[in-house]
Amino acid sequence: MRSIVFLNQEIVFNRTGFTHLIRKGKHHRSISEKIRRLNLLEYVIPILEDCDVEIEYKYTQNNGNKIHFWGVIKNIDDTQIKVIIYKVNDGKLTFLSIMNYDKGK
Repeated sequence: MRSIVFLNQEIVFNRTGFTHLIRKGKHHRSISEKIRRLNLLEYVIPILEDCDVEIEYKYTQNNGNKIHFWGVIKNIDDTQIKVIIYKVNDGKLTFLSIMNYDKGK
């Protein structure tokens, strides 16, 4: 398996990201939402490897932890696709989610 680097750090792909694709908090996503997000997985690596992307950054604190979120956004055809990466404190960058938005919405 090849490694994917973002902000000069390797991204970890683990159960956290997969679980977030099928659940939101303690609740399961709808079947159609699960299918939509799982179908988007094919875009994760190409988007993260692309130098021509928009990057959003958000920072929050929770229970004394500093949580950093990056949204890596790429327009593909008529759809905006966003890959979410996060890091807790000085931990590892971790894949969290992928979503899409039709342009104009």
